[in-house]
Amino acid sequence: LGFSPNSGLMMGTRSGDIDSQLIPFVMNKSGKSLEVNAVYSTQKFAIGEKKQMEKEKIYAAIDHTVLKQTTTWQDVVRLGDQAIAGGAASVCIPPSYVARAKEYVADKMAVCTVIGFPNGYQTTLVKLVETKEAISDGADEIDVVVNLGDIKNGDWDLVQQELAALKKACGKKVLKVIV
Repeated sequence: LGFSPNSGLMMGTRSGDIDSQLIPFVMNKSGKSLEVNAVYSTQKFAIGEKKQMEKEKIYAAIDHTVLKQTTTWQDVVRLGDQAIAGGAASVCIPPSYVARAKEYVADKMAVCTVIGFPNGYQTTLVKLVETKEAISDGADEIDVVVNLGDIKNGDWDLVQQELAALKKACGKKVLKVIV
């Protein structure tokens, strides 16, 4: 199950706070509204359209990521240095490294972390606690794994309620949804 980003770039790049196709899909299925402050890329591509982009623009749209189970602090430092040197959008790291990473990269790079990763099976309450802690630790962006069981079961009200609660917890911080 996946949705194409608004900008036409492959998944894993930045199309805004939440993937542009997920929100209308959930709203349509649940019949409820969800207030989202999404900022979409101004770069539009038609399917199959070939367009040259400079390497720097592409890299600026990517979250430089390391989420292996064996990720070490040295991996996070190397990732941060690479992301800053290359001009990435953010570094996306395990939640346990957010506070140290934010201190290390300071204001030179946004710090992103994952919530409910990799399967999204956690309850909404657990995801809220993880989200609040990550933001308190300095996370600038939250990538949350939506509960795929709820999607497969067609429980769109639960999906909508979870995303609304998480967005509220994020405040003005960026919330992205991993499907």
